[in-house]
Amino acid sequence: MKVSHFGLEFRINGLQPGVRLLENQVDMIAPMFASLFISALILIPLTLFILGPYFIKIVSIKRSILYPCIAVVAIVGSYVATYSMFQMSMAIVFGLIAFLMRANNYPTVPLLLGYVLGPGLEQYFRRSMSLNDGDPSIFFTNLDSLFFIILTCIFTYFLVFKKEKIKHQV
Repeated sequence: MKVSHFGLEFRINGLQPGVRLLENQVDMIAPMFASLFISALILIPLTLFILGPYFIKIVSIKRSILYPCIAVVAIVGSYVATYSMFQMSMAIVFGLIAFLMRANNYPTVPLLLGYVLGPGLEQYFRRSMSLNDGDPSIFFTNLDSLFFIILTCIFTYFLVFKKEKIKHQV
């Protein structure tokens, strides 16, 4: 789940996550890794010896107080990043969607992955279809794509079969 959040942050900041990230945008990624390394060198001792006892107290804060505080900081942060009311309203809308999904026992990670991977998937799908004159048989004749289609079918079958098996046991 954390990797999908990292990919979402890249998409928000205009970077295309994926295998070619380090090749295409090394001028933005290299300083990020350097600053991450330097901040780790500074913050690890600071956290362990000075601030560590105070961080333990955060765990004892009631969730009914902690979650609204996190929500306010996230919403204000979405506004401050771009000074756009639209961005802030989108943060609120997606927060409500995530809340409703979790309240109804739907996973939120697929929605997040769809947001992160969707534009790239659409672009490469369109490119594949245009290179093959609109014929979708390329996905079944190419061994790589056929392997992933079969793997997806197998996983889907076992997920559905496992769910049905659990329903029959109850």
